Amino acid sequence: RKAHAMATNTPQQRRAVRVGIVGTGWGVKVQVPKFREGGLEVTAIYSRSLERARSIATTHGIRHAFDSVAALASCPDVDVVSVVCPTHERRRHVLAVAAAGKAVLCEKPMALDANEADDMLAACDTVVPHWMDFELRCVPQLRRAKQLVGTSSSSKDEVDDHALGGVLWLDVTFVHAFEFFKEDKESTHWTERRTGGGAFSAVGTHFVDLVRWLLDDEIAAVSAEQSTTGKFTADSYVAASLRLRDRPKTRVRLLVAAVAPGLPPEMRLLVAAERGSMRFDFLTSSLSVYDAAGACTESLDEPKGMAWPDVGTPGLARALARVDGLGGGDMIAAESSSSSEGGGAPEDDGDHLATMRDGAIVQRVTDAVHASAACGGAWVPVAPPPPATLKQP
Repeated sequence: RKAHAMATNTPQQRRAVRVGIVGTGWGVKVQVPKFREGGLEVTAIYSRSLERARSIATTHGIRHAFDSVAALASCPDVDVVSVVCPTHERRRHVLAVAAAGKAVLCEKPMALDANEADDMLAACDTVVPHWMDFELRCVPQLRRAKQLVGTSSSSKDEVDDHALGGVLWLDVTFVHAFEFFKEDKESTHWTERRTGGGAFSAVGTHFVDLVRWLLDDEIAAVSAEQSTTGKFTADSYVAASLRLRDRPKTRVRLLVAAVAPGLPPEMRLLVAAERGSMRFDFLTSSLSVYDAAGACTESLDEPKGMAWPDVGTPGLARALARVDGLGGGDMIAAESSSSSEGGGAPEDDGDHLATMRDGAIVQRVTDAVHASAACGGAWVPVAPPPPATLKQP
């Protein structure tokens, strides 16, 4: 079953997609309001404590509360389950959702390692629709960036006449002091390596998928350095160089620093190409494009807000609302009908969404990053992608 077949129903034939959320952190703080903003209906919430689940449901106007993921996934009032629990719990919850026959949206990082990721993919692939929450793909300005580097494969994302040509280098810098790495904080699943924590798992995985998607290429090998902070065992700093499979001369560098006392946040993407360059700011979602002479030829700053919660997550919701078999709302169909002719950000028809196969590939890159850092930055090849058919766990 194709994981992201898009709907062809008319708006009058479609209803809102109903989402159940497994996770009370990002799931409640961001997904509940932003999914609703994008036209989805949040109908169920899970917490290990039924009392807490009921309290959240009452506060946020959610109809159903559960302390069992299997029960939530079996609820007839749920079409798709967003699994945003801690990384070390993700495998068993995704398997429970797949066993119930419901579509899965999985948070990143997908798993603790590639073996877990393959189990999850095997449970879902050809069985239920599945996606990864790589919402940067749903930021219109980044979709425009994809057009400009000439790698779009979607009929709605045709390569622009003013494309910048071959990419010479790509650089991502993310500097932000994460609260959970502060010395006076207690250890959490985000600060410990054994539970899948760390700065690279938190945001570096997004950038790996972004590189793959923007350049339509795979990462063949990595060289990385990382460090930890104080009592915590997960990485708080990672610098990684990525070698591309089909573009060995293109240089890619990722810097993720989650401990930066006194520094204001800095989150940006720079791309230099043969006929110009561009800069994207993840804090504001603004894209600036420059020709080879240094003139700004294009500037996009709508929609505004931070790329992940404010722009990407509602965009992800709008895309999911158009998936065939999940329903969809009239408002979404109306909002998605605009054309991208004449430049600017393309419309969001959802054919670009990442699947759990993408998640398993990114997990292989993540594993290679950690392996390289453990070897003093030696180049480590990325394991081959998962086979087309995987044995059910």
